Amino acid sequence: MSHLFGQTALRTPGSGKRQNLFGRIRTATLAATAAATILPLLSGSALAAARLRTLHTFCPNQACAAGEANVPLGGLARDGSGNLYGTTELGGAYNHGVVFELVFTGRKYKYRILHSFCASSGCPDGDSPDATLTLDVNGNVYGTTLHGGNANNGGVAFELVASRRYRLQVLHAFCSLSGCADGASPQAPLSYAAEATGALYDGTSTLYGEAAAGGDTSNGIAFQLTYIAGKPQRKWGLLHSFTGADGENPWYGLTPDANGNLYGVAAFGGASADSAGTAFEFSPNAKGFKFTLLYSFGSQANDADGFEPNGALAIDGQGRLVGVTFGGGAGGQGALYRIVPNGTNSQESVLYSFCANGTCTDGQWPSGGVAISGGTIFGTAQRGGTACTEFGGGGCGTLFEFGKKYPYFRVLHDFCTATQCADGSAPAGTLILDSAGNVYGVTAGGGSGNPYNEGTVYKLIP
Repeated sequence: MSHLFGQTALRTPGSGKRQNLFGRIRTATLAATAAATILPLLSGSALAAARLRTLHTFCPNQACAAGEANVPLGGLARDGSGNLYGTTELGGAYNHGVVFELVFTGRKYKYRILHSFCASSGCPDGDSPDATLTLDVNGNVYGTTLHGGNANNGGVAFELVASRRYRLQVLHAFCSLSGCADGASPQAPLSYAAEATGALYDGTSTLYGEAAAGGDTSNGIAFQLTYIAGKPQRKWGLLHSFTGADGENPWYGLTPDANGNLYGVAAFGGASADSAGTAFEFSPNAKGFKFTLLYSFGSQANDADGFEPNGALAIDGQGRLVGVTFGGGAGGQGALYRIVPNGTNSQESVLYSFCANGTCTDGQWPSGGVAISGGTIFGTAQRGGTACTEFGGGGCGTLFEFGKKYPYFRVLHDFCTATQCADGSAPAGTLILDSAGNVYGVTAGGGSGNPYNEGTVYKLIP
């Protein structure tokens, strides 16, 4: 399982998700007694109604056979028929990752691979897809890959055109411009304005995204891809090149609101030397978009406000931004936070601090984007919980909810509860919800017949 708990899946706060690429390592001494919100905890054992169902196990036969996919790190997308779409970083026909679909048959899900990356030398179609996919009204699928595309290996934005056999076309190959001015290593999903309404992508409006590296100072960029009639490629345009003071390594994607604003986070950087990540806004104007730095994390003593935001922002019913940080908070192991956007006067507050009880039974290192329904927030932590003794007793991760009703915070599921982690371990990616309130996600490890290893797709019924 070396690939799972190395740089491709899990990380420790301050290490950087891909430190061989980004290089910047931040360490901090964290005080567990720092002031932050600490709310009552109800464990998953007291929630008999919450039931997790494994929909698919990757590589179920111990060693991955040729063509099998493994290690899903991005979240899922769901269409109107209940079919689920996702990516794996590894595996497939050429062992460079896949796009997969779980076809909903009414009672069960049937797994199929839509595309295996890197069919030819140099991986012109892309390599290592990590991000959540985007679906359009015609059944086409859009996404990004971390590597591949051209000789500079900068990654691609792609479209899978729906047919009996999906056909991939590259929308843009990154690091095509001198000095990678157009960005490199995109591992964020592609977003669009109407996403704020819950509508599927129309197939022609502008797509927005981020690349974790490249740009004027190699700290990453935000970009747009504009449709060109009659051509498979899109016109690339720069929204912002990050300098470090406004953020470094934006790799989680942009979240649109109903007014056309785009919100995002950068994992590192900020307004001061002590900063550890930023939240920002792009607001539309006559020239395109105006960038505003909303908040620099790590601004409070002992990082009580959290550091290293980890996952895309979600927007609640009052227009507030909600997310998680990988570290910081009262327990030093991550926080659930909320930002009230108001330009440079935006206010951040911690809703919940993980591991503040000293045992991390509530979770440790929250990651991925949260999902919100009716004022209740759902999210995951990569480690912590009570159900496994891997990693020296550190736990295999939790799925939690935070809501209006007492006890406010509760663990819905401890991963690795099932024998040999058949229910998965190390949850990853952004959660999604259906109209019935069921929660869908992926784990980077575990699965039936393959303990602590290649990952699962799951559905939790609260």
